[in-house]
Amino acid sequence: MSDPSPQSCSPCSRALNAGLLLALLGSWAVALLLEWPRIDLAMETGEWGSLLFNLHYDSTLPLILFLLLPMAWLWPGREKLIPCAPPSRLKMIITAIVLSGLSLFMSHHVASLDVHGKTFGELPPAYHDEYSYLLQAETYLDGRVSYPVHPTHPELFSQFHVVNESQFASRYVPATGLVIAPAIQAGNPYWGHWLCGALTTIFIFLAGKELGGYKTGLFVGLFCALSPALALFSNLLLAHHPTLLGLSSFLYFYLLMWRTKSLSAGVLAGVGLIFAMLSRPMAAAGFALPMGIVLLVNLIRPVRWVHDETAPSRKTVFGLNLAVGLPVLLGLLTLLPINKAITGSATKFPYSQFQEVYTPQHAYGFNNVERGSGQRQKEVYANYDNWAENLTPKEAQTKVVTRLVASLKWTWGIVPLTMAGLIVLVLTIETRNRWGIILASLLSIHLAHMPYWFTGIQDWHYVFESCLIWFLLLGEVTRVVWEISQKSGRPMLKYWWLAMLAAPMLTMYVSAGEWWPVARLKNEAQMMAFSRQKFANFDNSVEQQIGERKALILIHHDEADLHIDYIQNDPSWEGQILRGRSDDGRPDAERLKELRTAFPDREIWYFDVAAGQLERLLP
Repeated sequence: MSDPSPQSCSPCSRALNAGLLLALLGSWAVALLLEWPRIDLAMETGEWGSLLFNLHYDSTLPLILFLLLPMAWLWPGREKLIPCAPPSRLKMIITAIVLSGLSLFMSHHVASLDVHGKTFGELPPAYHDEYSYLLQAETYLDGRVSYPVHPTHPELFSQFHVVNESQFASRYVPATGLVIAPAIQAGNPYWGHWLCGALTTIFIFLAGKELGGYKTGLFVGLFCALSPALALFSNLLLAHHPTLLGLSSFLYFYLLMWRTKSLSAGVLAGVGLIFAMLSRPMAAAGFALPMGIVLLVNLIRPVRWVHDETAPSRKTVFGLNLAVGLPVLLGLLTLLPINKAITGSATKFPYSQFQEVYTPQHAYGFNNVERGSGQRQKEVYANYDNWAENLTPKEAQTKVVTRLVASLKWTWGIVPLTMAGLIVLVLTIETRNRWGIILASLLSIHLAHMPYWFTGIQDWHYVFESCLIWFLLLGEVTRVVWEISQKSGRPMLKYWWLAMLAAPMLTMYVSAGEWWPVARLKNEAQMMAFSRQKFANFDNSVEQQIGERKALILIHHDEADLHIDYIQNDPSWEGQILRGRSDDGRPDAERLKELRTAFPDREIWYFDVAAGQLERLLP
């Protein structure tokens, strides 16, 4: 098996020197900028000893390492340059198994974190989107794409991110529900996401190998498997992990297709891309746009690819375009009957229908509030709709920066990823290698989400899939630093870089007393568990007071809390517990009589969320 990395083994020294200098200065400036408030406070108070405690998670350790860099550079020694031998098939298989197993271990680690006396994985989901995906999966398990709305009282059962017009169905495209459904049958709805994470680790390892050789791929796979972002999000029932699986497989087969001119690789790239598009369409489109442009440009003027002696023929390029595009087209066509079944129109998506009816101010694009104001058709989620901020181009730029910084922090670490991005950028400009398309993908996915007013979960979940690009950049730079250390006879340089990589992981996974009292990942899990615990407390109250009896619970939500909504139901309306909205508060006698007629086989209960009281109204 060939190791496709001839042009990456010996990067141009001028580009390398410029990249290293720029990266060092830029990342040092970033670390100093983050650390400056602590330094400034110490200067004002004169308490310089305070700098030794409550360290800044993102900057203190990297800044200390920058002070040690001259020592690492000047440390004498000899390094033997070990040639990059092509890996055997067995070695590739073993590597893939180890990396995927490490990914599964990290997912299990987060699920087993102790939060408020329970493990993170024992608590119910926290986000409205997760319950919508669960409903989607349960509907698929019943062999359907939707259910009719409740025959007499549909207004009771309006649920966040669920269409509740003529049909009752999740607003989202289908791939995530298809991942969760078999996991539910297997006994744990999160296992499908764990598996997606493990497979993503394999595909991004293979993509890294295509770009920079086995060493790059190995480092990329390790970063993916150990990333706190992937470990945490694999325990959320969101669309990100199915999207990661689709995009990582797309990228690998896309690179393989260009190297081998294989139509079958092109078809598999198209399958990966459409799976991602059927998970998170905007993220998938933003990620793949530069790759699509390359395909189309080659139709007009074929360009010699890295491993080609000559440019491919137009006939070959046409075949590759067709191989990638056909699965995408067929996958998009499958949405037409699903749309028709849910919204009544093949061209109207459930996502669009939900937004038009309930939350028009949350629309994509600038001036979203001005455009959506007065367009709301139903007032069920009025407070949530009014929560939206009107997006201007200036505010959009600020949110792009916020998403970028958060993505660096959670993918691996702000300082090492800043350094990696700058090094690859300079090398790409100088050598015009394939990393340019990878950097373009990173830019594209951020620009695609620029016209959206909300920064996202953890300030970055809309650009979550950019983590794949950061893994690739970090893996390539780790290989480059390793080779510089060997070629220049500076053995401590690679250990210095490993320490720079280890610093953010220490603060993520380990607590260190007064230096940093809480591991950041556990702290984030505890914050997410705050909402999860509320859902768990409600479920426990229902189980203790109602038991196995059939009941309808009328829920009056707390208007001050926009992000806790307890309406989740069996879409067939046959569940033991039905949860209905009671936005006007406690129902009067006439309303109770009406509900008794509509639900004669159920007890009627009332839950006031603000008061935390669950009481029976009718036996």
